[in-house]
Amino acid sequence: MSGDPLPKTDAEREEYGDPKDWEPIDLEFGQDVGGVAQVEFDLAELDILFAACQLTDENSIQFVKRAAMERAAELLQEQPAAPAASA
Repeated sequence: MSGDPLPKTDAEREEYGDPKDWEPIDLEFGQDVGGVAQVEFDLAELDILFAACQLTDENSIQFVKRAAMERAAELLQEQPAAPAASA
């Protein structure tokens, strides 16, 4: 596979111009930009999760997010010098 860019069509050149002429732009992102984590539970774990959700009147996503963030805060409090990780 070649690392050479594919040739541009006349329509692409007309719409986008020449990439060599592009200039960098500054973008600002709001605080709501985030990520997604996926968690898998077995059947027994789901029974426990859903029972706890009913007790707290939260849906499973709210419950898991709150629990994860509470645990993360506990760990960071125990080791305040630990750098923030992004995964």
